[in-house]
Amino acid sequence: MAVSATRELRLFADVRWGRLAKGFFLTAVLSLSVHVVMTDILHVPYPDQTVKAWLPFRLATDFAMAWGAIWLYGCIHTALQQRSRALSAIILFLLMCGLNETLRGWFMNAYCGVPHLASAAFLALTGLAGALSYATTVALAALGWRYMETGWQKAAGILILGLLLTFAINPLVSLAQQGIAAHFQYLAPTHGWCEMPYGLNVQIPSYATFVEPALACLFCAAFSWRYLPGGLWTKTLVFTLLILALKQQLFAAFIYAFYAKLPFWTALSSMGQFSLEAAALGLLTALSGRGRRVSSEQ
Repeated sequence: MAVSATRELRLFADVRWGRLAKGFFLTAVLSLSVHVVMTDILHVPYPDQTVKAWLPFRLATDFAMAWGAIWLYGCIHTALQQRSRALSAIILFLLMCGLNETLRGWFMNAYCGVPHLASAAFLALTGLAGALSYATTVALAALGWRYMETGWQKAAGILILGLLLTFAINPLVSLAQQGIAAHFQYLAPTHGWCEMPYGLNVQIPSYATFVEPALACLFCAAFSWRYLPGGLWTKTLVFTLLILALKQQLFAAFIYAFYAKLPFWTALSSMGQFSLEAAALGLLTALSGRGRRVSSEQ
């Protein structure tokens, strides 16, 4: 469907704001509740084991993220009428940081760490180093986009970016984080007071700060929905896969289940709680008014 230049920039044109607000609230609450129910009620363990099969895990997550970043960058750049690659890159960077809970993770870890101020400073420094991975991914996607006109060129771009993420970018980011952590070790948390099952003093800020990934997901839908293939349900499926890819959860549960030193189903549910949370976030965002409105336009 042809979209006028004015309408192209109005990402939330004709949205029923009441329905959107209700859908956003339910999406945030229900998505995080997947994780809460699995840990607090079903007693699913946290996926804290180190997977020795580093290469399969990194290749799977990095190639998925490369696909998601390149595709979403194209949607953003097109929606902004190709005004500026820098602006599109900045928006994509903010969306990737938001989806992966950069601020939320920092706040909750600092909130649970003791001493609080020193923990906040330490986690901010290591978190900034971690954000370099998103920044580099976005920069390479933006620089290479002009050369990705055909399907084969896009596939080659995903291949190159995925390999760079696995063998160069993420290892260097990990070294940077380790170096910063070692240099500022005196600021590191000495212990944490948040223990499972979490009480209201943890649950309330946890749910309140989940607005970050929920809002990022909403804007991902606003930028990408009209460019997704098919009708409502096909769009919903592809969008959910996109969110899983950008949150590095598309294959994570299956690889963790295969290589972790746990019973298969225990390991699958352990990592799978975050995969299901991400899937719920994408699915509910697509169905909470945005998807129906765009579908009706077509």
